[in-house]
Amino acid sequence: MDLKFVFLICLIPAASAKFQVEAKDKELVVAVGSDVELPCTLSPPSSAVGLEVRWFHTVFHSVVYLLKDGREDREQQKSEYRDRAFLKSGPQTGNLALSLLKVRISDAGTYHCFVENRTIGTIEEALIELRVIGLGSPPLVKVSLQGSLVQLSCFSSNWYPAPEMTWRRADGAIVSAEAKTEKNPNDGLISLTNDIILKEFTVENFFCEVIHSATGKEARSHVMVLESMFPRVSKWVAAFIVLLICFLTIAALAAWRFYIYRNKKAPQKQEIEWRKVSVYKESVLFDPFMASSHLTFSPDYCLTQAMENPPSIKDGYVLAQPCFDSGRHYWETEVHKGSDGVGCLIGVAVLPRESKDIQILSAIGFGQTESYFNIQCERAMLVGIFIDIEEATVSYYNVNTFQRLHYDKLINTKDVSPFYCVAKGVTFKLNPDPCRKYTDAP
Repeated sequence: MDLKFVFLICLIPAASAKFQVEAKDKELVVAVGSDVELPCTLSPPSSAVGLEVRWFHTVFHSVVYLLKDGREDREQQKSEYRDRAFLKSGPQTGNLALSLLKVRISDAGTYHCFVENRTIGTIEEALIELRVIGLGSPPLVKVSLQGSLVQLSCFSSNWYPAPEMTWRRADGAIVSAEAKTEKNPNDGLISLTNDIILKEFTVENFFCEVIHSATGKEARSHVMVLESMFPRVSKWVAAFIVLLICFLTIAALAAWRFYIYRNKKAPQKQEIEWRKVSVYKESVLFDPFMASSHLTFSPDYCLTQAMENPPSIKDGYVLAQPCFDSGRHYWETEVHKGSDGVGCLIGVAVLPRESKDIQILSAIGFGQTESYFNIQCERAMLVGIFIDIEEATVSYYNVNTFQRLHYDKLINTKDVSPFYCVAKGVTFKLNPDPCRKYTDAP
């Protein structure tokens, strides 16, 4: 065989491997909802066999359109481009332009026209920047009343990116604040609203101006404010308003005086209620045999405190004697809560004969106690407890102020005992000195 002929045959693949990919436009601007063609040319034109044409958006795997060996690959194509992206021609003609239908805001960005000859491993690509805009609607002006004032409203929609919207007087002076914007979650387009309030009557033109900096487009609407737009108030209406203001002022003063009078009477009613229940006062003592091992008691069993912090609030319990199953009873307890005192309880409970677990019928808490009515007590308080077995009720009082702190219904009235939960830093004292004054003051 002629060696020259063999040499020429070997050179043919190498020559055919050289190709260029170019885009005549580096940037395109297109309106939302329109169709666009992204240009890309392959030179010289080539057979589709062994060739991959990939259009992708920003990143390699964001496939807009993919052609392998002349066949469209829809499996790798992103779902948002299906039925919207296609090639009008192909490598055989050298025209690789991508047609994109019904452009969305999310389509904006950099597009790559990527061509690979897989036979010899040659790669070429061209880049095109796609800008998407929304040209918006002409501004719509609305006039409305806000009480005795006139409001001018301006509205415009379907913009992208957001334009500037301002109200101006005829002399060009801006009379509005920054417009409010709202983005449509479906298509990403932006609507704008700008309102101004006219507090004083004036006859002049007002202009609502929208400027879209991305395209330089301007839109304007105007309205002439007339005297007839402002509401008129007759003399009778003005007189009625004055009388109404006077009436409301007198009513407010009367309500205030009644409030002061009622607050003065409230402490008297509270003291009368407390005196009615305090006539049932009796002495009670802590029962060391019905107490947690974490507690210590005074020799007369009138005082108790915790040696250490119990594992839980209910582990520092103690019952007092006697227990009640009939009648009405009242007793007092001095509560001392030190700076390190945590949550503690005071109330009534029963110890069922068939069980070793105390059943708390009612309690109020001091400090951090969950599921109980909490009382603010920084240092000391004298608490009175009144129980009515027949009515199945229990009431708690602040003896110093005669205020009833809490009221509760009992679900069990058989063998009811005074009940306490003690924590470290807390001291309970029964039957305190009746002449002593207990306050939260140091």
